[in-house]
Amino acid sequence: MSRTATIDIRYWPWSILFISPGDTSDIADVIEDTTFVNRTCSADCNPDCSYIWINNTNGVNISYTPLLDLSKPDRYDAVSPSISITTSNCSEIVEKDNVTFSCNVTSNPVSDIKLYNMTDNNMLFTWNSANKGEYQFLNILCLDTGEYMFTAKNDIPDEHYIMKNTAYIEVMLKAIFTKDPEITIIEDRAEIHFIISGSLTQIIEENCVKNTAICHKANITVPTNQYLRSTQVPDIYDFTVDVPLADSEETEFIFSFWMYDGDDLLYQDANTIPLN
Repeated sequence: MSRTATIDIRYWPWSILFISPGDTSDIADVIEDTTFVNRTCSADCNPDCSYIWINNTNGVNISYTPLLDLSKPDRYDAVSPSISITTSNCSEIVEKDNVTFSCNVTSNPVSDIKLYNMTDNNMLFTWNSANKGEYQFLNILCLDTGEYMFTAKNDIPDEHYIMKNTAYIEVMLKAIFTKDPEITIIEDRAEIHFIISGSLTQIIEENCVKNTAICHKANITVPTNQYLRSTQVPDIYDFTVDVPLADSEETEFIFSFWMYDGDDLLYQDANTIPLN
């Protein structure tokens, strides 16, 4: 009489393989809401193994099946797929306005946000680990006109995932004639005295704004160029233009006023000046 014995050999898993469709690598790049990836886990073990997936971000079990769906929006290592910029007072910005730049970033994990002034290549502010950045200009000046850029970057080590968006703002000069010019006729010339108010103090101090007064008379243009200087309280500019008279029958001048920053026209206004 013979006897047989069956031995059931048991052992721990000795190899684990991650597989995604069409890819045999261990790493999959997943972009939130734009990429669908399935990862499977297989192990050589006896008896059959059960599977536990661990989220490296928080260290908790997230699945008990061999199949892991990485398309869920709460997964880690998603990049910054969008960045948007809004500005207040965007229809027309004039000097001394308060202007706010707002940047909203969609990313997981959260991103570091930076704001740059592209005109002078200067970084203005950084928000660390944020999904929103807000920057306010108090009493904005026409010198702040230019292009601004927000960037967003999270901890994915790839330059491709630095998101950028730019906005351009133009700050209009704010200047008006405060009252009708005063005219004094002296023989063959007219001395025109007028006052303009505006928010030009910083610009004037940097000598970058030039006033051009032009008197139209019988299709003859007589330019008078000078730098503005504040002679009274700040933001009030009081000066006199001396204009020759060619025809005593003329009854009025059309006085035009320009302000330039270099060759760039910042502001233009006109006023009709009667001579009687």
